[in-house]
Formats: sequence, C-alpha cells, structure tokens
Amino acid sequence: YYEKASKDDLSPAVVSKLAAQVADFYLQASLLLESEPLRSLGLPAQWLNHAQLRRQYFSAAAAFRLSFSFPPSHEYG
Repeated sequence: YYEKASKDDLSPAVVSKLAAQVADFYLQASLLLESEPLRSLGLPAQWLNHAQLRRQYFSAAAAFRLSFSFPPSHEYG
C-alpha cells in the first residue's frame, strides 16, 4: 500500500501514516527474529539486520512525508 500511495500522489499525511505502519511491521519482525524460537533455527543474521534497516528507512520516510503536510512558514527554531 505504501508504494501505491506514493505513486498515486496521495496526501503526505496518508503516505506518512502508511510508512509509519510499515516501520512498525518491521519492528515486529525484528523482535520476532531476536526471539528464542526463531534464533534457535539458525536463521542468517542478515535477516535481522535487513529488518532493522528497513524499519529505520520507513521511520525516516514517515517523518519526511509528514514534513510536507506542514505549510512552509520559513521560521526556524
């Protein structure tokens, strides 16, 4: 949904919410990959690194898209 929303030029607030939800999904995946039942399976460490990186990416994308929903006030601080 995030990619489609980005391509369809939905409002920045909607795209931001979708990106934040995707980041939350990757956080849940990271926590599961760190849990004992999955850790004992011997999954590659790259899977955990990938999930953590994607979570950070989508968190940043959510903040970036949300910034477009605020009118430019040209005020700093």
